[in-house]
Amino acid sequence: MDFPKKILLVQLYSNGDCLYATAVARQIKQDFPGCHLTWLIAKFCQDIIAGNPYVDEVLVTDEVPKNDIIAFRRLKKKVAAEKNEGKWYEVFVTHNMDDNQALYAASTHNATANVDAIKQRLFLDQGLNERLLLLASQFLGCEGYPWGELLIPQQLALVVDGNREDWANDEPVLSDKSGDSTAGETMDIRALSMKMDDNYLYLLLEAGPQPAEKWGLDFFMDFKAPNACGSSERSIKVWSDEPGAFTVGSVDGCPDSKPQTYPALFAWAEALEVRIPLVYLNNPSEARAISVKGILVDGQGRFSYPDYMR
Repeated sequence: MDFPKKILLVQLYSNGDCLYATAVARQIKQDFPGCHLTWLIAKFCQDIIAGNPYVDEVLVTDEVPKNDIIAFRRLKKKVAAEKNEGKWYEVFVTHNMDDNQALYAASTHNATANVDAIKQRLFLDQGLNERLLLLASQFLGCEGYPWGELLIPQQLALVVDGNREDWANDEPVLSDKSGDSTAGETMDIRALSMKMDDNYLYLLLEAGPQPAEKWGLDFFMDFKAPNACGSSERSIKVWSDEPGAFTVGSVDGCPDSKPQTYPALFAWAEALEVRIPLVYLNNPSEARAISVKGILVDGQGRFSYPDYMR
């Protein structure tokens, strides 16, 4: 007796995204006739797919609080292990977080970043490369194309999870005394470690526990590549309310390097860990960390700068 192929669709929330993902469920049923489709969804969104004719089973989870990237990565790891053990014939993760968030940001918010990626010929389909380059030269919109084909290989064996384990043998490139943050243990910047491979810049910042309020970190870097105004220094910012993104700009206000937001990955657990595609930094061959500034934003929108490391 042939048992139906068991397929898992992971779309946890929110209601709108889950509604869009029902089209994926329908497509899976068309691509895998007779399969048994299970949808993994957050408890507070389960009603949106109740009675869906393309879903055979609903699994409800509360493992991933909203916007908790670390918990989401744990869930993906568990699901991948289940697939390897044979529980699932195939797994489709459409949930817009982590790597998916980075690709979404690249496709919908940052057309300039996409054109940069096209110029670097990072797409698998050469014909698609040529077509998109032609469209870019005509100043036409690119948002409708399948940016999910953008794959940038990671060469270093690092997992961006905010843990120090992968950095145990690395010496910091910047360090500062502990206990000098004006916010106590929060944003107490102590050490910055840095690595590069051919495709990514990696940062690990020791700065105490993740703040409960909105936070940002400003990394001042020298990429040894002067802009039109002669400066090679850049500011790289990550913000807690912009997961999957970073902003880079000149520190001298030069018109040719105004702040731009591009996709990135970061996570804060034991420390803050960041991974930035070098293509969005104009592929520097080297980098030097200059300083790091911590930023906190209170409930009234007031900024404070509790610690600074140089």
